[in-house]
Formats: sequence, structure tokens, C-alpha cells
Amino acid sequence: MIIAPKISHDIDCVTIAYYDWLFSIFAKPFNDESDQHYVSKKNEHFQTLLYATKRCPTEGLEIIKDLIAINDRLSELSEEINSKKTFLVFKLEFLKFRGKLNDLKNLFYENRAQIDPLTKLNLRDSLNYLDIETKLQPQSQPSNFYVLFIDLDDFKSINDTYGHDAGDKVLKDVARILNDTLRDTDRLLRYGGEEFLAILEAHNVAEAKDIAQRILKNIEESVAIEDRKVTATIGISSKSNKESIYESITRADNAMYFGKKNGKNTFIYL
Repeated sequence: MIIAPKISHDIDCVTIAYYDWLFSIFAKPFNDESDQHYVSKKNEHFQTLLYATKRCPTEGLEIIKDLIAINDRLSELSEEINSKKTFLVFKLEFLKFRGKLNDLKNLFYENRAQIDPLTKLNLRDSLNYLDIETKLQPQSQPSNFYVLFIDLDDFKSINDTYGHDAGDKVLKDVARILNDTLRDTDRLLRYGGEEFLAILEAHNVAEAKDIAQRILKNIEESVAIEDRKVTATIGISSKSNKESIYESITRADNAMYFGKKNGKNTFIYL
């Protein structure tokens, strides 16, 4: 999950750390203190940013790639910054780096509206933003990507019986459980209402079913309103190379409805 305010904070931390590092370089002739502390801090914040953005869309990945290249170049130049020529090159590279950080921040704020304010998950419209259609389309091997359509059982009666605040808490709790159960490489969205969508890579359908089973178990064991346990039904589909992600979602949705008709709190693979 990618949240714009978190990314913005990470970018600001990187910016401050890099300015501190820059000032420590120019203070070297007047200060006996080692600049290694500032090098470590800027590397630490930069790695944090890279980790936070590792699941960003293609456009963001291109910016990250440029940032890594410029960062390496800055580190090289910092070792020989005494000459005027090197200083000018260093300055230009630093300005490029700052500009790329701004581009990255703007990219995430442009898509902030695609984050659900309640669960903090990406919304349905972010399917295009996450570039799933491109990333989940192997060209030379069979697809090993699976869609999990997750729908909470009898959610309307939860709202009717306990109120919408209780319903909102259930949705937040389920989102947390899903985040904890799924892996960093999986995509998770709030698809609408009490529906969630997970898109994951698995070696085979057995692995996808195992993940679905763990989701069901964790929801049933961890989410409740008073003495009422919350359960879910999951439809699973494998993504064929010949179909779009939306067609895979439709098949998973159909599988989920089949599960609803056959007892709920289960998963169905079609």
C-alpha cells in the first residue's frame, strides 16, 4: 500500500539529510569532524524511501531509477569536489536530484484521491494507476498471477444491527488483517463497499488457495463485533495471458458469488 503523506514525509527526510550531507562536505576544510555521520543518515533515509516506493507505478519506478543513478554519481563526485569543474558538475547533479524528488512527490499527490481514507488502501480506480495490466502480463511464460475477490459476509446486517461506526471499524480491521496476511509483492485494493481485491503471484493454484484460506482464518479469528464473528467469502481466478485483468476480476467475482450460495466463509476457484 502506498500512502501519499507517508511518501511525502520520506521525501522531506531525504531532502533534509542530503542538504546536511552537502553542508558537511563544504565544511570539511573548517571542521575536523568526520562527515560519515551525515553520509550514513542520507543513505538511511534514501533506503527508507526506496523501500516505501518499491510498489509504485511505472512512472514512479523510472523516477526512482534516475534517483539511484544520480545518488551514485553524487557519491563519486563528493570524493573529488575540490576543483571548480567538479563542484559545478556536483551542483548540477544535486539540482537534478532535488527535481526528481519533487517529481516523485507530485506523482503520489496526483493519485492521492485514489486512496481510501477509511482503510488507507488503494481504491478500485487505482488499477490503472498501479499499472497492473502491464506488470502482471508475462510475455514468454504461463501466467502465475491470481485474483482474489474478497467479500465480507452479511455486512449489511452488521451496519443495520450495530451501526455504521461499527461497520467502519470492521472494514478497517479487515484491511489490517489483509495487509498483515498478504506479502509485500501482492496488490491489495478496496474494490467497493465491503469488497476487497488482492492480486498476487503464486507458483500454482494450491498456493493461491492456501493464501485465501489463511485470509479466511485470520478474519474469522481476529475480527468481531461484540460476540459476533466476521467472516468473508473469496472467489479466486487465475489470470490468463489472453485476458485483461478486468476479465480475471469478473471471473473471481462470479466465483465469490458461487461461494456465497454455498454456505459463505469459504473460497471458490473458477
